[in-house]
Amino acid sequence: MHEDFQHRLVVVADAAQAKIFRFRANRLPLEPVDELQHEASRLKNRELVTGGRGATHASHGHGVDQTEGSRQAHEHEADRFAVELAGWLRDARTRRGVDDLVLVSAPRFLGKLREHLDTPTSRCVTRSINKDLVTHPTDSIERALEMDVVH
Repeated sequence: MHEDFQHRLVVVADAAQAKIFRFRANRLPLEPVDELQHEASRLKNRELVTGGRGATHASHGHGVDQTEGSRQAHEHEADRFAVELAGWLRDARTRRGVDDLVLVSAPRFLGKLREHLDTPTSRCVTRSINKDLVTHPTDSIERALEMDVVH
């Protein structure tokens, strides 16, 4: 983290990564502060689900559908990353004085992240944008925030 980081952060995240920016002023570009990666969220289903080779039996009778297990495994990994990111944000609030957070994420992960924010950190969230922009360039994020940036 930068020593000069101010009190407003923009967090752009999905289940696999988060990009954290410092908001300096309306006409200045966002400044990258940190980037978190959660590699387990990128794994394929068969790499996440233990206990076999991904069997799917269901033509008749009782079957084993591992697609449900893989979905649960991905949800579990998304939860783990939401906990990690929420902890990072709590530390930014308590150690760096961050008191204004803007969250940008697809609705599903945004909900998970909000679930894991402690109450004081949750109160710092001043805006949420339901868009998955983590793989987009910074200028796209700035446009989504309706920033009038001069590059």
